[in-house]
Amino acid sequence: MSAAERALVRVTSAFQSHGLLTHSVGGGSRWMQDLMRTSSRHDFTVERDCGEHCSAFTLLHPDLPLSVFASGDGHDNGIGLAFEASDEVWDTAVQCMSVLDSNSANRACCACFERQYCPLPSLNQRDSGYCHAACSGGGAAEQLRCKQLAAGCGVNTMTAHWERFPGQAQCSEQEIRDGRCRMCERPQWCADPGSAGFAFGGHADTPEKWLELFFHKPFPGTRQCKYKPSQKEAWIETAREYNRRRQTDTDNEPALENEVNLYVGPGDGGVEAALAKHFVGLLFFRSTGQQARDLGVLRRLRDHLSGSLGWQVPIYAVTNEPPGQLRHWNHAHKLDLRAPPYNLQLVS
Repeated sequence: MSAAERALVRVTSAFQSHGLLTHSVGGGSRWMQDLMRTSSRHDFTVERDCGEHCSAFTLLHPDLPLSVFASGDGHDNGIGLAFEASDEVWDTAVQCMSVLDSNSANRACCACFERQYCPLPSLNQRDSGYCHAACSGGGAAEQLRCKQLAAGCGVNTMTAHWERFPGQAQCSEQEIRDGRCRMCERPQWCADPGSAGFAFGGHADTPEKWLELFFHKPFPGTRQCKYKPSQKEAWIETAREYNRRRQTDTDNEPALENEVNLYVGPGDGGVEAALAKHFVGLLFFRSTGQQARDLGVLRRLRDHLSGSLGWQVPIYAVTNEPPGQLRHWNHAHKLDLRAPPYNLQLVS
């Protein structure tokens, strides 16, 4: 077996067994520039793109469409880093998951990390006080809740401010800003008896119940609940059913990629080391990238990581779904990366 074939076998095996956690970026991002300056394995960092300690990934999986995050006009994120979503990575790194892009940047700590998408401009950009309160608790339960809130597992600021739920007080902008909004103090779990009735959560424990709450409803990404890491299979089943339903009854949702949220910061248990250990390569996404621009960046990053860190860094090209569309996916069959129309190939 040639070296190229071994590389293809490795990435497809990881995809088929656990899925690939991918983080897609533009070639000119600050994080990409930082990666180009790493000089040892200890320098490898994960981009905090949704909060001070929040990093958002997408799981590529045989049961789901090959949809990835794409900002701007849909062609600004042709580059991805791929990691095997092994049990070690999942148990160490993942705090929560959502069926769609959930605008976690305005969920993490009930702050406004992305002010351009935040309806409450007076909020702190990093923490409105809720993460600090949880992280100062000291106990195991408080520390876990601290990580979950910091990773964007709580409600969106829009939900806290605009939505009305029976028995729950709607929060003013000042209450959220001052750390006095009760809705910002806990994760927004889909399936959890202790969350019954809280912000759409508690009993969304089947795909049908999730669809009843969010399909063809306003702002489903912003309003949706979150799944716990232990609920991976139920989450995948729900995401699959949402996409299957959407193929026959479109909802015009522009961001179809699923979201996996990581906490990266003090006490994270070695998230970056676990990801580095399970790194499988760089990806070029044909449908959301620009070949002339992105392949040059990928080759420079490959050469740097190989030379400075001693990593084996293959580059793969794959055809993903266009933004907001499900042009290629067939829900009746497992997705085969190497078969048309995805045509996974090793890039020299």
